[in-house]
Amino acid sequence: MPANYNPIFSRIGVIGSNIAQTTGVTRSDGVGNTGSNMKKVFTSDVNNGSYVQKIRLTPYATAANTAMAATVIRVYYSTETANNATTTVDNTHLLAEVLTTTQSASNATTQVYNIEVPLGFAMPANTAILVSTHLNPAANTNWSCVVFGGHY
Repeated sequence: MPANYNPIFSRIGVIGSNIAQTTGVTRSDGVGNTGSNMKKVFTSDVNNGSYVQKIRLTPYATAANTAMAATVIRVYYSTETANNATTTVDNTHLLAEVLTTTQSASNATTQVYNIEVPLGFAMPANTAILVSTHLNPAANTNWSCVVFGGHY
């Protein structure tokens, strides 16, 4: 039973994170692999589930003044939590698509723009939030994905 159930509150704050990926996914039906083209960014509490508030997407570069490729970032809810597992249309569902534009990351005079995707829902026990990008990231670039939530 959750620690705080009347009303239900998170018992412990959790921040999950990962990079988006290195291999693009051109489909949006949830089919992929959690080890290569879909990255797990948050896993709910194994016993009581979790609440997820939002996901923050931030472009970054490992070399100065590197241009990010414009792409679509997709956020999924999945019952598949294992690493290097195949996701299917039956266990993974699209929550949001976000269009990103070209911007220069790691720049001395221009900031990057974070993108926040509101989630605001309770996750059942042992489920996950996954992220993918439509295109491969440009050289020396990627997206940091941080999920804000809490375990029950």
